[in-house]
Amino acid sequence: MKCPQCGLINPGTAERCDCGYSFRKGTATRPFRGKSNQNYAVLIVSLLLLLSMILRRGFLEKEKAPPRPHIPAPRSTMVNQKERGQELHETIPRPEDSFDPSTVQWLSKRVVEKIANFKLRIGSQDVEGSGKTIEVYRVEEVNGDWLWLKAEGKGLGGWAKTNEVVPVERAIEYFTNHIRSCPSEPHGYMMRAALRCKETKDFDLALSDCNQAIRLAPRDPSVYSNRGTVWQNKREYDKAIADYDEAIRIDPKHALAYINRGNVWVAKREYNKAIADCNEAIRIDPKDPIYYRNRGVVWYAMNEYDKAVADYNRALWLDPHDAVTYTLRANSWHAKKAYDKAITDSTEAIRLDPEGASAYALRGLACYSIQEYDKAIADFGEVIRLDPKNASAYKVRGAIWLTKREYDKAIADYDEAIRIDPR
Repeated sequence: MKCPQCGLINPGTAERCDCGYSFRKGTATRPFRGKSNQNYAVLIVSLLLLLSMILRRGFLEKEKAPPRPHIPAPRSTMVNQKERGQELHETIPRPEDSFDPSTVQWLSKRVVEKIANFKLRIGSQDVEGSGKTIEVYRVEEVNGDWLWLKAEGKGLGGWAKTNEVVPVERAIEYFTNHIRSCPSEPHGYMMRAALRCKETKDFDLALSDCNQAIRLAPRDPSVYSNRGTVWQNKREYDKAIADYDEAIRIDPKHALAYINRGNVWVAKREYNKAIADCNEAIRIDPKDPIYYRNRGVVWYAMNEYDKAVADYNRALWLDPHDAVTYTLRANSWHAKKAYDKAITDSTEAIRLDPEGASAYALRGLACYSIQEYDKAIADFGEVIRLDPKNASAYKVRGAIWLTKREYDKAIADYDEAIRIDPR
């Protein structure tokens, strides 16, 4: 029996159609809101899809701040900077507490953590991997006194309170005040050391801070690992290895010390030792994507491009929002002359981090390799915009202009490259 209202074929004994039409009365028993049963199917499918999106982590991650209350107290610091959890509670006012988060225009600010037990949150959960290392974050969204932070050079992201972080440009002053009021706590020294090492390149002052932290917490492996990083930046590789060795002696499961020591082995071109250290770090903590990324870098240095790609694949499976890993994989594809894949990965890296000059450079090189010269020139123009003192970018763009026989433009770029770097 065909329903005159929706057209659905029903059994001959049916008294009412699914759309609500009553065959006995010849009328609808409930309001009709569609032309056919297909509308109901579409509606149900749409609702199910919407529900699945809501349940997925990430759909509402950045729509509203997490409901859980502020957990870490800004006045509480930890003796063992990242791992041991022994807190020192102070009841006296601290000079650094005069920093007023409400006076800061947070959006797009670069920030660092203020507290030792810092964790990013999504919903009621801590973000896995956050708080393991000292990071610089970019504020991507502001919702009241909650900030959505994205770690530079990683896919790591989550919510934090405004009173848990401090802008990078004010951080050294903040931690200097913290040290004055609490000279027995190593966290302030370690944060100031990290800032001096990463931001101002004051390596000798950073070493002094690390020495103070080691004096206060000689059984904490992280303080030795951090000092090793400073030595590494000074290219004092043997001293860096000694500090990483000490961190591992104190805690044989301190995966980050293995990774950092592996980086030094790469700098010393002792690649097999670097692979061994990466393997050990992965064995200890197989869920950290950075460890696979680092091992991929070693494989690339050894010209083992397929193995490098495999490790980058694993890293991206664990963290699909890491622009750096896409850039590194693009580099491996380029080495394999898989230029289309290099362009695809570079483009994704740029989408995730539009300020990443390396991704533009790699895409530009790939475009040049397939004779897409105008696209290559545009990409190297972006590299120069982001990094105006990058002499190599001018040299490469000059070579592309030369290929196009635009000699005046080529000469202008070569002249600028020489001006920046006369060597």
